[in-house]
Amino acid sequence: MAFKHRFAAAPIVFAALILFLGLCGAISSARAATFTIVGFGDSLMAGYSLAPGQGFTDRLQAALKAKGLDVTVANAGVSGDT
Repeated sequence: MAFKHRFAAAPIVFAALILFLGLCGAISSARAATFTIVGFGDSLMAGYSLAPGQGFTDRLQAALKAKGLDVTVANAGVSGDT
């Protein structure tokens, strides 16, 4: 009888292992995807009176890329709409 109870948890351990390996695969494929972030806002978001490449969205994209993330940051800020 002791032998029978020894392997009673085997299906649970096997299912947990399959779930863990599946999640690892999902995480690695999610990291490979390109993400798009959209910044909504007023003139501060739009980068009013700043040189090209000096606005918030440009700096955010550069900072995230420097961290190794493949992202695109779109600027949907509208100046003068407040």
